[in-house]
Amino acid sequence: MVVGSGATYLLSLMAARLLAPGTFGAFGSLLALLLIASVPALALQMTVARHVAIEGPSAQAGLWRLARRRGLVLGGVLGGAALVAALPLADYLRLESAGQIALAGAVLVPQPVQAAAHGVLQGRSRFRALAVLLVVSGVTKLGFGLAGIAAGYGLTGALAGLTVAAVAGAVLGVAVVADHGIDGELGAAVTLGPGWQEIASTSLAVAGLMVLANIDMLLARHHLSAQQSGIYAAGATLAKVVFWAPQFVSVIAFPRLAAATSRHESGRTILASSAAIVSVSAAVVLVVAVGGERLSTLLFGGDYVALGPILWLFAALGTVLASLQLLVLARVARDDRRIAGAIAAAVIVLVALLSTVANATVGQVVTAALGVSTALLAVSVVLERSGRAAP
Repeated sequence: MVVGSGATYLLSLMAARLLAPGTFGAFGSLLALLLIASVPALALQMTVARHVAIEGPSAQAGLWRLARRRGLVLGGVLGGAALVAALPLADYLRLESAGQIALAGAVLVPQPVQAAAHGVLQGRSRFRALAVLLVVSGVTKLGFGLAGIAAGYGLTGALAGLTVAAVAGAVLGVAVVADHGIDGELGAAVTLGPGWQEIASTSLAVAGLMVLANIDMLLARHHLSAQQSGIYAAGATLAKVVFWAPQFVSVIAFPRLAAATSRHESGRTILASSAAIVSVSAAVVLVVAVGGERLSTLLFGGDYVALGPILWLFAALGTVLASLQLLVLARVARDDRRIAGAIAAAVIVLVALLSTVANATVGQVVTAALGVSTALLAVSVVLERSGRAAP
């Protein structure tokens, strides 16, 4: 899983060297937009995983068939929404054409089916198969994305490569689920399963987290110069690496949290998972703090040397977001939706802060994002402790 996420962000690191900072800023903003727009697919995965973990083997085949249908519908909706929003989004992000937004929408279409397959494997605790899928997905994104850029098509080529990788990931996901015999199981008839209302309610908390983790890049692209937005995109890439590096911890913890029979059991899982996340992320923050300008030049090239003194802020932001993700997933696993309001408030505060600062700098944007995210983490800890204290 770490390899899969690492391959995805290696694409960003290499794109920083292949694209001019201004173009890389546009690339970073589109990646952030794709992560936000992939929330319905992630919500479907989490909902499916929760049902599979709770309902047991007898319902898995029926759940998979239902989830697959939901995925096809969601993919069509996401692709259509991208077409409708293409013109205003292209204008806000200062892209060359609305066609780039439409092409980004094509990346989203296969994702829900792929997410449904991941959810079934996650819920069954088939983590080895899930890890293989995540690795292959990351490697294909890296390969096809770089191929599009290297072919001379720049940002458009990268998006076309990501679309090919997304289709391949969905096809492979369906094949792996079938290979594990789930399609062949008779299974019980599913009358409830992952319904639209449940998927939507799960999306609220997950959407808030994804928006919070990525909206700084969109705001940076809008408020900073093209050159500065490219520098911010480089720092944001490091933040996302730190954010997703301990992803395997949350993936393994989620079905355990969903199936936990007591708050004490859930609390032990959260405590152990938090320790693992902090240990992984803190090591990265330390390396970045020591490396500074040398590390920024090594990772992104000479155009990004100015990022060095504040690079540690991006690593710290990724650490906070990784810890926050675990607590959000813990609430979702128990179908507790109170966290969604806190996340929405944090997003509003961040947008307000960055929208009212004239001539914002890269340092100001990341400091605001770090401050708001840290405050939300504190609120999430309070909610988690109060939830465990409740009868």
